Amino acid sequence: GVSAGESGYTLLPIENQTYTGNAIEPTVYMVDKDGNRAAASSVTYENNINAGTATANVTISGVAYPVTFTISKATPTISISASPETLPGGTVTLMVDKPGLPDDAEISVICDNTAYNPTAGADGEYTVTLPNTSGAYQFTATYAGDANHEAASANCTVTVTRTSGGSSSGGSGSSAVSVDSGKHGSITVSPKSAKKGDTVTVTVKPDKGYEVDEIIVTD
Repeated sequence: GVSAGESGYTLLPIENQTYTGNAIEPTVYMVDKDGNRAAASSVTYENNINAGTATANVTISGVAYPVTFTISKATPTISISASPETLPGGTVTLMVDKPGLPDDAEISVICDNTAYNPTAGADGEYTVTLPNTSGAYQFTATYAGDANHEAASANCTVTVTRTSGGSSSGGSGSSAVSVDSGKHGSITVSPKSAKKGDTVTVTVKPDKGYEVDEIIVTD
């Protein structure tokens, strides 16, 4: 403790405090020479809002005695959720909640497959379009911390189950492949449905005495 000089009092140490964004004014206790403990009645504080070293000045018989204490960084909690959590490919909305952090606290959100890092919107909302390919995608929200807050992170997983037909909200589903029958021969395609990026084989068999002039492909 801190000896209060000729007063005969000893000022007890102050426990570590945690940043709250408000002024922190812990009670200072003092013990007299007979071992009696009491709360100091005349105390002023300095540097007692932000994380770091703060001071409580206890006045006894007109003399101020400083007692320092530590304000530790707050440990924030952030969360991230996805809607939907499972889908056949398409657009996913990610929501980040950051209670206890300043409104301007910057949160980064990335995917374990960096090709699908989401785009930030307003009010903690992020969006990403996932392909119609079976797999799991983990998204991690990270806060780097600042002078008054420790770093924090959270993650969520989105599962994609590929569908062979129809189209997803992101436009990555499969569509039917159609051909005009033409004349004097046959035309077949394989597969009969495909999505963007798939390979489609077109087989043309002209009748005897005919040959292929041109093949026109449209999407």
